[in-house]
Amino acid sequence: MDAAALAAASDSTSRYLKRAEIYNLSAIPGVNAQAFASMNNNFLANYGIHAIVTGISVNAGADTVRVQVSADLDRFFPSVVPNVVVTESGEANIRAFTH
Repeated sequence: MDAAALAAASDSTSRYLKRAEIYNLSAIPGVNAQAFASMNNNFLANYGIHAIVTGISVNAGADTVRVQVSADLDRFFPSVVPNVVVTESGEANIRAFTH
């Protein structure tokens, strides 16, 4: 999930940080985070389980982006434990480059 956070942080600019601390997941950082979460999901995807970005938050004071990714693992435990949803989060630093 750190890769998803890094993808979101790579597109986090001061204009995003000034607007809100919670991202719209359809914005560019959310789309990039989802792309990286999907790329790192090959094993589960083989079983029809997909990791979904469920939240992106920014801590402007610490210059960090945190991405939450969830997956419904119910296919692995259909009769034993229904509704198994696992959520992980990753964090990345925002780095601004100036000339």
